[in-house]
Amino acid sequence: MQPKVSMPLGKIVRSGDVCPCNGLWKPLIVKPKVEVIRRNTIMPARKGKVVFWSLHGYID
Repeated sequence: MQPKVSMPLGKIVRSGDVCPCNGLWKPLIVKPKVEVIRRNTIMPARKGKVVFWSLHGYID
């Protein structure tokens, strides 16, 4: 069963924003690590700094 797609892969959000959808998110930094971030949570900072996050996959 495919999750309902609410936004395109590659969508960019920044630390401090509310996560717009459940997904696999990757920070746009050196040596990024993909993380599961749930909808309506606050996108995290890295080492106390604002970073931008890119949506790389969907989860339920």
